[in-house]
Amino acid sequence: MIEKTFDNLKHADLQMLQAGFIDSNLIADARLRRVDDLVGSEIVGRERRAGTSQARIIFPYFLPSDYINPREYRLRRDQPDYERNGNGEMKEKGKYLTAPGTRNMIYLPPGLSERELSGAELPGVLTEGEKKTLASRRLASEGSDCLRFMPIGRS
Repeated sequence: MIEKTFDNLKHADLQMLQAGFIDSNLIADARLRRVDDLVGSEIVGRERRAGTSQARIIFPYFLPSDYINPREYRLRRDQPDYERNGNGEMKEKGKYLTAPGTRNMIYLPPGLSERELSGAELPGVLTEGEKKTLASRRLASEGSDCLRFMPIGRS
């Protein structure tokens, strides 16, 4: 079902990610890729419905000891649903999806060494979401061979 190719992002996807301080190397290391509606629906375990789409970018979640086999995926949809909030304004709903029953998860960006993960010498920075975590990963090592802090995300 899931191919092992990660170079199928559209130009608009790359622009959006790079505008968020996520460079090409980090995109490749995180194994981000685009999926169509059918594959997106399978990944998040949701039935396809007329007028909705599960197409967009998937963020694989890996255990630090296994950057080969994702333990879970989170999908960022091209066209989320909308609902009215308490003020009557339209608000996005379901922009990010996981399989039903999936609890919030910790997102660790790629490239963290076992020493960095097991040590307590680095301060941790907790962010919300994969994009902020990947941008923090880049910032943590920008201009250096070692991390200044440990970026950790939550879904």
